[in-house]
Amino acid sequence: MKNKQTIKIGLMLIGAVFMSNQVLAQNSVLRGVGAALSYAESDASYLVEAKNGIDKAYKNSKTANSPRMWLYRSMVYSRLSFKKGNALFEGADLSNAGLESGISMKKFLEHTGEKKDDDIEEAEMEAGSAFAATFNEHYAIQNRDSAIMYLEVANYLFDRIDTGSLRKFANSGITKSSVSDRLMYFVATSDNDETKKRIFSESINSGNVNAVAFEGMAGLLLKEGDTAKAEVMLMDAYQKNAGDKDMFNVLKNFYISSGQTNKLLAVVEEMIKKDESNSSYYYLRGKLRDDVQKEHELARKDYLKAIELDAFNYDAFFDLGANLVSHETMKWRNMKINARTDADIKIANEGLIKVYKQAEEYLLTAAENTKYGIIDKINLYKALNVVYLELDDNGKAQYYKTLAKGLETELKK
Repeated sequence: MKNKQTIKIGLMLIGAVFMSNQVLAQNSVLRGVGAALSYAESDASYLVEAKNGIDKAYKNSKTANSPRMWLYRSMVYSRLSFKKGNALFEGADLSNAGLESGISMKKFLEHTGEKKDDDIEEAEMEAGSAFAATFNEHYAIQNRDSAIMYLEVANYLFDRIDTGSLRKFANSGITKSSVSDRLMYFVATSDNDETKKRIFSESINSGNVNAVAFEGMAGLLLKEGDTAKAEVMLMDAYQKNAGDKDMFNVLKNFYISSGQTNKLLAVVEEMIKKDESNSSYYYLRGKLRDDVQKEHELARKDYLKAIELDAFNYDAFFDLGANLVSHETMKWRNMKINARTDADIKIANEGLIKVYKQAEEYLLTAAENTKYGIIDKINLYKALNVVYLELDDNGKAQYYKTLAKGLETELKK
C-alpha cells in the first residue's frame, strides 16, 4: 500500500514538473517574441521570427489568453501592417493585420487578469501604433459593416493614446472628433438597425456629444413609433448643450419634420431672457429665423449681436456670410434685372460687390476656426468659391473649389 502511494506521489510530481516545463516553454516563446521585436525596427527578419513566435503562442492553450500574448500580438501585427509589401512576408495574408493589432490591444486593455507594470507601460506607448494600424487599414475596406468594425476599434483605442501620439495625430488632422464623426457617418448609412442602436446608444451613454448619434437614435425611435421618447431625448441633450450648433440643428430638423418649430423658438427665447449676454443663444435664434422662419434680415441682426458678444463665435461669422451670399445679394440682383438705365445697373453692381466683400470678410474669419469638421469645411469652402467667382478672382475661387473637392473625396473613402 505504501509503495502504491509512493508511486502515485511520484507520478504527480512528474506531472507537475511536466506542466511547469510547458508553461516555462511558452513563457520562453513570449520572451523570444519580445526580444525579436526589439530588433525588428532595424532588421525586418526579426519581425518574421516575432510573427512565427506570436502565432505559436496565440494557438497554444497555455498562452492563448494571457495579457502579454495580446500585447505582443498587437505590437507584432501593427508592425506587420506597415510591411505588407515586404518580400519577407510574401504569401502571408496580412490584409487584416491592422485590425488584428487593434483588436489584440483592446483585448489586452480589457483583460481582467494580472498585468505586469512593464506591460502596462508598454501598452500606453503602443496604443497609438495599434490605432494607426487599424485606422489606416479601414480606408481599404469596401464593405460598410466591416469598416464600422474597424472604426469601432479605432474609436475605442483613441481614448487610450498617450499625449505625444495625440499631438502627432492632431497635426495630421486626426482628432477624437474626426474619428467619432467618421464612425457615426458609416453607422448612420448602415442598413443594420441593431448595429445602429448599439453604437448610437454607446456614444450617447458615454457622455460624448455627437449630434449624428442623437439624430440616428431619434430616427430609430421614430421608426418604432415612439415620437415622444425621441423628443424628450433630443430636448434634454439640447438643453444640456445649448451652445452646440450641431445639436441645435438636430433638434431643429426634428421639430421641422413634425411641424412643431414653435416649440424650439419658445425654448430659445426663454434662454435669451435668462441670459442676454450669451452669444450662442442669439446665434441659435438667428439660425432658427434663417432656416425655418425665412426671416433673413432678422437673422442677420441676431448673428451680428452674437459676434458683438463673442468675437470668436465662428459659427455666427459663417452663417452671416452665407446669409449675405444667399439672400442679401438677391435684392441687388433684382435691382439689376429691373434696371432701366446704365446708372441703375452701376448702382446694382456696386451693391453686389459690397455685399460679396462683406461676405468674404465674415467667411474668412470663420475659416480661422480649426475645429470645424469635414462637412462644415466643405460648405465653407464652397461659399468662398462662390464669393470669389462673383468678385472675379478666379485664382482664389479655384483654390477653395479644390479644397472642397479634396474633402468631399476624403469623406467618400
